[in-house]
Amino acid sequence: MSIRAASGIRDVRRGIRWGVAGLAAAACCSAALADIDAQLVFSRSLGDPINLVDRTRYAVADGGLVAFASADNPLSSTQSIRLWTAGQGTQTLATLNESITSLGVNAQGRVAYASARLNFGSVAESFVRTVDSGGSAQFESLPGPAGSFNNNFFVRGMNAAGQFGVTRANGNAFRYGPTTSDTPITAGTPNGVEPGQFNRIFSAAALDDGSALFQTARISQASTRVWRFDPATSQVAPIIDAFDVSQGISSIDGTFAASGSGNAAVIGEARNGGGETILLYQNGSRTLINPVLDGEALVNLGRVSVNDGGSVLFSAFLQNGQTVLATNTGGATTELIRSGDALFGSTVTALDLSVDALDDSGSFAFYFELANGRSGYAYTLVPAPGGVAVLLAACAFAARRRR
Repeated sequence: MSIRAASGIRDVRRGIRWGVAGLAAAACCSAALADIDAQLVFSRSLGDPINLVDRTRYAVADGGLVAFASADNPLSSTQSIRLWTAGQGTQTLATLNESITSLGVNAQGRVAYASARLNFGSVAESFVRTVDSGGSAQFESLPGPAGSFNNNFFVRGMNAAGQFGVTRANGNAFRYGPTTSDTPITAGTPNGVEPGQFNRIFSAAALDDGSALFQTARISQASTRVWRFDPATSQVAPIIDAFDVSQGISSIDGTFAASGSGNAAVIGEARNGGGETILLYQNGSRTLINPVLDGEALVNLGRVSVNDGGSVLFSAFLQNGQTVLATNTGGATTELIRSGDALFGSTVTALDLSVDALDDSGSFAFYFELANGRSGYAYTLVPAPGGVAVLLAACAFAARRRR
């Protein structure tokens, strides 16, 4: 199995070309895809002193958009926010003498981000801004705290209207935007969601209807919840709850994934002692996903992303040490790519995902490292199960290509 670099890799203006076998093979439960044409979003060669990127500091939006931050010089705090569009290439939206810590993007190409200006190794000032090809806007700034390496803000989940989620270090969850004249709406406070308890708030995301999701964990216990805030009623209610034994998880590992419609997914510790599992929240229902590939249960999971259709994209580590990216739709797990596969003329040595990696069309972006020293982001498509008539032939072709 491999993800094949399309001829469009070298000239993104030529667009995306999807192989027929790749469009069909996803319907094979626990089968590998044959070939998917992948476009190169960004890469750097081994030893390149600039163009440094983070494994998970990127976000995907409908329409083939990938926003990411890269360091222009590792010896300074100068960084750029870049926006890649399928078929068009990359544009630099902002270059700052700041450390860009988190971001979100919408289908209109507007990026919301948090950054920090450093002063002798500590945070001197933190910012919340938005930027697109038409300009930028600053929503908030805060000093210090002196001696801290932590940014005051964390940003993600920008919706089509330009609203986005913000959490403040050791503080509240907010829904910002779309303009600087709009007062941020408080979605949750450390003790407001559970009177008598003090919670850490990890991240927040704005939904298409203007509501927000955010994640908390009690200081006194590791168990975690994901909450939905309705600004029309000011009501807050948990949609994923590791304290609720009926939901099948005892804790949440990492940060929740969210889609614009309000679907959410987390990786959590299974209460039955079976290691990690995926809990999907969709339309008021919760489903435990225990993915299996070729008879091997994937219990060492990395990160997860979800879209409006309820498809779940995730990373996992196999018993042989390989990393695999896979998708689960309707209970069927399909492998997409793993370490050892061919990509861009070399061999994959490492893979990773952000929680905002998958869009509603089934397209996604991922981080890669190759044996020739190149690393960066790639963009491709998760084929739709049962999408074409040549399903059985494609599945057979995929099986023949298994390693």
